[in-house]
Amino acid sequence: MRKINVLLLVILAVSQILVSCSKDEGGDNGGPTQPNNPSGFNVPDGIGVLAAIKLTTITPIPGMGNYEVTTATGTAWFGTIGSSSGNDAGTVKLNNQALTWQSTGGVYIGNFQTSFPPVSWEVSGSASVPAFTKNITAPFPEFSGDLPENPTTSSDLTINLGGKVSNADSVIAVVAGNTAVMKVVSAGTNQVTFNKSQLGNLGTIRQISVNAVKYLPETIEGKKIWFILEGSKAQVYNVMP
Repeated sequence: MRKINVLLLVILAVSQILVSCSKDEGGDNGGPTQPNNPSGFNVPDGIGVLAAIKLTTITPIPGMGNYEVTTATGTAWFGTIGSSSGNDAGTVKLNNQALTWQSTGGVYIGNFQTSFPPVSWEVSGSASVPAFTKNITAPFPEFSGDLPENPTTSSDLTINLGGKVSNADSVIAVVAGNTAVMKVVSAGTNQVTFNKSQLGNLGTIRQISVNAVKYLPETIEGKKIWFILEGSKAQVYNVMP
């Protein structure tokens, strides 16, 4: 096992917190390798990562059952892979809405009232980032399966994926508690299993998410930009009454 600090934009772009994740070496990522970059996505090179994220969160409300809400988030990061912070790229818009520049970490982020698709990016550019526009017409990735009920850290935890992931290259599965553990597998994987030893430091499991990811790299003025579509489903657990 090796420790990496990643900004979990897959689910944490909304809450904007940094967690320490454990990732198995030698895993089948189903896409680009070497996910050692502040964007949190599995890209090996290039100068930019722009992601449109659609997240459905299921939260149990005591006495009322499950409450389901879908949110849409856009996020962008520009810089050298391996760097600890991103570069200013001027104005970054997604679907004509400007994202907010976060000086800590150098990340652009914005929340949207309407979901994706469509996905249309516009970047005004800077000295290190070319100006460009990009309209994405690819089908949005999705996980349509169910997440585990009543998960515990006292035994192995399996998330079934078979036949429930569509339009994706890879899947990021995250189990979160006091900290978080993450596995990245190819979209054709039937299931993801976290063994008991991997879950031992989580305390109580608070959330499990499955994040279906589509990678759409493009070279713009000689520089590689990664456009990402992500469809995520998260289940919240152990909500206090």
